[in-house]
Amino acid sequence: MSEAGQGRQTDVETLQAMYQALMDASNRLAVQIADLQGAIETLGILEKVDEKGRFGPFLLPVGAFLMLRVPEALADKVLVNLGGSNYEEMDPREAKEELTKMLEESRQELGRVQATLRQIEAQLTQAISQSGRRSR
Repeated sequence: MSEAGQGRQTDVETLQAMYQALMDASNRLAVQIADLQGAIETLGILEKVDEKGRFGPFLLPVGAFLMLRVPEALADKVLVNLGGSNYEEMDPREAKEELTKMLEESRQELGRVQATLRQIEAQLTQAISQSGRRSR
């Protein structure tokens, strides 16, 4: 293979690696968005607790094969994961606001990743097409 052919092959491989990394980031953000939406919905339920901040009964998942029936719980504070194993205690209203901000940031980031993904896909298609024409 000529030096130019090797260079084109390297370009294709680089674009493929970039495409895969962006796909992984896109998938990770989609999961994060779904998790944030679920947490916000749960906090919406917690807003409907009685005047003492109690609610129940409910089922608490403990692993993949077990749930605990909890007759009553106090919902005056929740712990919000701010990233990097850093949690902050907040009341449910504050937590809902914080998670809503995080959701919006994640959606914006997903939009940026998907736009870049489309650009890389176009470049990759062009590079493959050009390498196919030159190899004939």
